[in-house]
Amino acid sequence: MSNIKDNEGNKLEFHQEGDFIQVELKQPTQQITLEYSGVSSPFMDANRYFAYLPYYFAWIPLKSQYPSMKYIYNSNHRLPGQPAEPIDYVLHYQGENEVMTNLKKVGKGKYVGTNEQGITLIYGELKTKKIQDYDITYPITWENSIGTVHSYLEQLEQTFETVQTIFQLEKQKLPKNILFIPARGPNDTLPSETMWYQEGEQFTILIDPYEHHDETTFDFKAQLMTYQMVGALLWKNDRIVYQNEDISTVFNALVGTYVNKKVGVEELSFSEEDYWIGEILLKTSENDKKIIQDLSTFFSRKSEQEIERFLLEWRTLLQNPNVTWNQVDKLLKAYQ
Repeated sequence: MSNIKDNEGNKLEFHQEGDFIQVELKQPTQQITLEYSGVSSPFMDANRYFAYLPYYFAWIPLKSQYPSMKYIYNSNHRLPGQPAEPIDYVLHYQGENEVMTNLKKVGKGKYVGTNEQGITLIYGELKTKKIQDYDITYPITWENSIGTVHSYLEQLEQTFETVQTIFQLEKQKLPKNILFIPARGPNDTLPSETMWYQEGEQFTILIDPYEHHDETTFDFKAQLMTYQMVGALLWKNDRIVYQNEDISTVFNALVGTYVNKKVGVEELSFSEEDYWIGEILLKTSENDKKIIQDLSTFFSRKSEQEIERFLLEWRTLLQNPNVTWNQVDKLLKAYQ
């Protein structure tokens, strides 16, 4: 941040600490102007060749009590940072790249629009192809892989519908824009990190820019789909940042396995559920270990009807960012 000015052009004093900026106003002002610059990073690319500046990242200043990232599970986890109210945007872009954005182009390098979920700016060596009823955006090097995307799209529809039904998400619709963007970092192991659902706009799936890809690529990605989708649909668009990430991570793991079984997706021999529950059991308290083990037992023994009733109530608990294991345990005991 270099300068902040009021509506009369007067420079304002400000203090910056990490992601947060505090502005000192000596008198009321109708607006402020912020002048700032940034550099590309492994977490959010922005250079002359490729940029991924998504709607959920505060690349435009945002009113928020949370930083852009939180260090958990040995990696920086991107927190949902989209605005919570409609904003009128005017974007000017200077460069030779063809830009993808959810704003309307009204002139050379000028884009406008009103959006309450934030704006996205993407460019790079990407192409968009109409496949079935979808506009699929993918790296130009994925031409051999994209030929097998049909089965992935069929599973995407089936998984979306299943999650939608279990959690009564009738208002959410599957977007027709599906983006595979090479912006996944080397430590992005948390499944919910790599899929983002912008309602009415697009599904974005982050992929590793250096991963091997061939005709089997989408078979592998299909096994991870549900684990990616749960957070995208259930809490990230509500801008929820949990005090205890373990609870939502266990929820995600159990729901992922349950939905995969329900839609007929074969798990790997060592599944995402195995990995994440194992990781959390290694570091949590003895009391919380028992709750997690009781949850696993519940899912292995109860009927689909009971599991889905329980999941719906657990999801209600997860709408509180301060949800505790004791609350989950109390709910679980009501089903035993």
